[in-house]
Amino acid sequence: MNDELVAFHTNSADDSSGVAFKLDGNLYIPVIGAALLSVGLLTGLIWADAVSTPIAFLVAAIPFALTLFIVLTFFQGKEPHYAADWMADRTTDGSFVRYAQAQPTHPMERLAAQLSKGGN
Repeated sequence: MNDELVAFHTNSADDSSGVAFKLDGNLYIPVIGAALLSVGLLTGLIWADAVSTPIAFLVAAIPFALTLFIVLTFFQGKEPHYAADWMADRTTDGSFVRYAQAQPTHPMERLAAQLSKGGN
């Protein structure tokens, strides 16, 4: 009888967030939610006979397609906070504060300016 211990790599440690439907971590949750919303929207549009069936399919596909696009573009395979950093890069001038020019100067800079002018 072979008494050797066989070890398998399971990705069960804290360094792995897991994979479901080929999406890292919990990224499958908004995609599944959007799919459910799309199915509900499709069912409602067809049941209400509001639009033709092909149009209903196109309208119902919008939430799922948009959610999948956002997840794959901004979250899948990206470092943490990538989406927030991407949005901050496009909405700010790159400084830590929104209006860097409006920030007061440091008190020591004001004191040094006064001393260099010969003031008290």
